[in-house]
Amino acid sequence: MRHSTICGIIGLLASVAPLSASMANDNRAVVHDERHGVLHDSMFGTCVRTKWDTGQDECAPKIVVAPPPRREIAEADRTVYFEFNSARLMDSERQKLDSLTGILKSDKTIKDVRIGGFADRMGSTTYNRKLSEKRAKVIEKYLHDHEYLNTQLTKTRWFGKEYPVTNCPKKLKRQELIQCLQRDRRVVIEIDYIVQPDTAPAPQ
Repeated sequence: MRHSTICGIIGLLASVAPLSASMANDNRAVVHDERHGVLHDSMFGTCVRTKWDTGQDECAPKIVVAPPPRREIAEADRTVYFEFNSARLMDSERQKLDSLTGILKSDKTIKDVRIGGFADRMGSTTYNRKLSEKRAKVIEKYLHDHEYLNTQLTKTRWFGKEYPVTNCPKKLKRQELIQCLQRDRRVVIEIDYIVQPDTAPAPQ
């Protein structure tokens, strides 16, 4: 064997020795050089590893815990109805609110809620706006009393007989008209959700 070849082999072993010693004393997956820097593959730019599965080194993918899936609440389950000319909470609607409040308190993707009160078309504009305000504030107080609502952050509005959802004939008798307009006497709870970032880990 030529002298120059032998010298080259000795030099190569000398350069690898610090690296090998570092690998022997390092129980992590990523290979470090004598300066404790992470070695990268010259072709692909990826980290040089002695094993693949560790999760505890600089090159491990960042594990992001995905938030719980958003539970969409149907509009019917967040709409509370009232009797004619009343802002009193009916027992049937109180049960609906109990169920809704439980969901609002447990769903961590919910940021806040917005409350909108409405009335039917019977009566003056001024009277119905006041009635819809009373209805909206009844729901606001209910959520607050059940330790869900922060009234300083919640938007509570009232619209009177604007935005009806019924289409009742004008020639109905009074009692028939009251019954037909039932769905207009309502409070709707709108839900604002937290914007969720992309949870996919970056490639390594």
